Amino acid sequence: RVCEHCIESLPEMEILSDMWKEKITFIGINIDDEKSWKKFSQKNIKWINLNDPKEAFGLYIRYKANGIPFYVLVTPDGRISDICHG
Repeated sequence: RVCEHCIESLPEMEILSDMWKEKITFIGINIDDEKSWKKFSQKNIKWINLNDPKEAFGLYIRYKANGIPFYVLVTPDGRISDICHG
């Protein structure tokens, strides 16, 4: 099942990713099962949307996420600028 909060965030994330595309890369970290992730990723997503096969015990915990949706913002030179979560 796809996260409702993630679906609700799509319009705002589309605006932000378009507005900041020259300065920030948005990377979504999805912890849904692979089938749900693939279905979600087929939507008109303009940013990188990764799936963490370890769910809440992989990248999600490594970056100290405590909510969803969960995004890592990366500068053009590869530095993590911010981590955002619901």
